[in-house]
Amino acid sequence: MHKLDNQGAPVSPERTGELCPASAGTASQATPGRAQTTSQETAESYSGVLIRLDARHRVIVCKDGIQWIVQRRRGQRCGRARWAALGYCTTRKALIRVCHSSCGVLDPKALASLEALPERIGGGT
Repeated sequence: MHKLDNQGAPVSPERTGELCPASAGTASQATPGRAQTTSQETAESYSGVLIRLDARHRVIVCKDGIQWIVQRRRGQRCGRARWAALGYCTTRKALIRVCHSSCGVLDPKALASLEALPERIGGGT
């Protein structure tokens, strides 16, 4: 099974767990060579993807920037993957707990990326 990045392109196994780069484009602005991003949290191309935990799980920052959301890939809508929320967290400790309960054993790179986040979303260490 191949892992996909936030644009649906295959991801090599060593990229799992890395912090996803901030997207330069928006739903209304296409970036040459990249898929358009959107502000719809359930979309495959959501611009706020923070960490890919594995092929079926990811962590995003909500569109308002006030919480982290753990999501699982759930089927498709209009021929594109759709994502469903598993948990909403404002602290790193809660986020790691939800990720463990959702994914089981986490990839070491994913866990390191989670542990590198601030203690609370929006600031503070």
